[in-house]
Amino acid sequence: MTSEKTLIEIDKLNAFYGDFQALKNISVNIPENKITAIMGPSGCGKSTFIKCLNRMLETIEEARVEGEVRIEGKNIYDPDVDVLGVRKKIGMVFQKPNPLPMSIKENVLYGPKIHGYTSGMNETLEGSLRAVGLWKEVNDRLDTSAFQLSGGQQQRLCIARAIAVEPRVILMDEPTSSLGPTASKRIEGLMKDLKDIYGLTVVVVTHDVHQAKRISDHTIFLYIGELLEYGPARRVFKNPEHERTKKYVEGEL
Repeated sequence: MTSEKTLIEIDKLNAFYGDFQALKNISVNIPENKITAIMGPSGCGKSTFIKCLNRMLETIEEARVEGEVRIEGKNIYDPDVDVLGVRKKIGMVFQKPNPLPMSIKENVLYGPKIHGYTSGMNETLEGSLRAVGLWKEVNDRLDTSAFQLSGGQQQRLCIARAIAVEPRVILMDEPTSSLGPTASKRIEGLMKDLKDIYGLTVVVVTHDVHQAKRISDHTIFLYIGELLEYGPARRVFKNPEHERTKKYVEGEL
């Protein structure tokens, strides 16, 4: 059995909205090239946690972060860190599909253009859309509005947009919560493809215990802003160490 390599180290992470403390002294490692699911009851800090991993939380007024989030040993909150560079390396997909008000093609190429890419755009466009299973569905209408796509297609387009800049990590904040069963199943399969075929590290917030069980290699359980449990998904679901974790995975919490 090969040892896992840590990609992201979270050390004594605290997050606040004004005077309210949403995350309390969280320290946990996220392994490279694995799917890590973050689960817990509503309001436990799941979305806050994931937004700390690429400095999205600081876009919210009165929000602040203490502690360290290190990727490959570098704290992304150091003063000399380029925030745009952080978000290039650690992409994000949100709960509801949020395509930009432009064409399918321009949605995918938006990130590469912002980051100064000038060559290989056609290859980036096709490769990103193929990676999410959209190329055959949209290659004859790349210049049409992204809003003409179905909800599931829009979410896959948002994932294509995120991977077009070749990130190391994809963060997903409840990416299937607004989708039906068929589209949700496709997104779940896509998460596994991003890991297995494209070598990405995926961190996904989910409200669905069954989904976390299906897709995750590792699982983080948060409760009222605290890290109660973390470990291999098989162990967390079959033999949780904390009583609250047990109640949650059994649907009693």
